[in-house]
Amino acid sequence: MPRSTRPQAYGAEYEQLLLTAHAAATRTGSWLCPMAQGPSHAHALKRKVHAYFAALRKAGDRPELIAQADRLSLRVTGASLEFFLREDSWDSVAIREVLGLPKGFAELGGAPVLAPPTAQEKLLDKLADIRARKASTS
Repeated sequence: MPRSTRPQAYGAEYEQLLLTAHAAATRTGSWLCPMAQGPSHAHALKRKVHAYFAALRKAGDRPELIAQADRLSLRVTGASLEFFLREDSWDSVAIREVLGLPKGFAELGGAPVLAPPTAQEKLLDKLADIRARKASTS
């Protein structure tokens, strides 16, 4: 693994891996990078790819690559490294389902999506109604 925190220390292969993975994940939702050497190599590559992403962010001189890296997540699936869109991660999907938000809601133009009211907000609204009714009858 390169000891430097500069993206150039990782070589052009990492940039091409990022570009290929982002293009494929955008098109199909995910991309598998099979590792013929086995799961241990897939885990090692995952750590190196994360380090490359961190080096990109720290350098800040390639905003187009940083944006692509920020959209991707990685996981090891068997002996493959799987790249997928961050919005398709299990936690993002679960949160969207709980809040009733559509996939890609953040990219929608116009007004931001508001979260549904919490139970506390509903109770405070009821309390305000009760106080208003009590004040009007007094």
